[in-house]
Amino acid sequence: MGECEPVVMDKRGLVEKVGWPWMTDRKRQLRDPAHFAASPMARPGSPLATPFLDLTQLPPRAGPRPVTHDKCPHGMLEHQSPPEMLERFKRAATEAMRAKGDVAVGATTVSIQTTYPCFHLHPSVPLPPGLIEFREFAHIHAPFVDGEGWTREQGGGGGSTHLCVSHADASAIIERGWGEWHPVAQPSMPHVMVYAPRDEGELRVALAALEASYAFVTSAKR
Repeated sequence: MGECEPVVMDKRGLVEKVGWPWMTDRKRQLRDPAHFAASPMARPGSPLATPFLDLTQLPPRAGPRPVTHDKCPHGMLEHQSPPEMLERFKRAATEAMRAKGDVAVGATTVSIQTTYPCFHLHPSVPLPPGLIEFREFAHIHAPFVDGEGWTREQGGGGGSTHLCVSHADASAIIERGWGEWHPVAQPSMPHVMVYAPRDEGELRVALAALEASYAFVTSAKR
């Protein structure tokens, strides 16, 4: 999945270091929908650039973006899903992915250990040409506990989701305020964080993004 510099997810430390809301040059890159636009892999016609999201399901996100990390662990430090919404999201996402028949739901192989559920594509399913071999195509983070420090119980931001999506869908998600690139994203692995759903409308967007991720990683079999 690439290399990331591990850091302590300490919200107050970030504020002391660079000020609120911790908008670094790296963060600006992660929130640039055209960050990989120069790559042939991101251009129309590339198997990694086919859109799968219905843009009518993706209105502009309300309000400011949450404060997030620009290093690994890539987490969301505020605007988390309310507890009941988080459980509904995890339940609906698990049911939808289990129904596919070629997705296993289990523990993470790449994220922090509180991350669950995680969605793993069966090894028999071919990936789109050019995509890095990466079977954990999506996962949902547990709640971030402000002031907890970096412990085994810390989460990456309750309800935020890391997804492998096409470049077209990634750009739309970022442009409309729903997410940002993962720090390890690259042209051969368009990987984003989708911010946590806070209400019914945002839950629909989060589930639509998950469906688009599945459609993308399985597009070679169609």
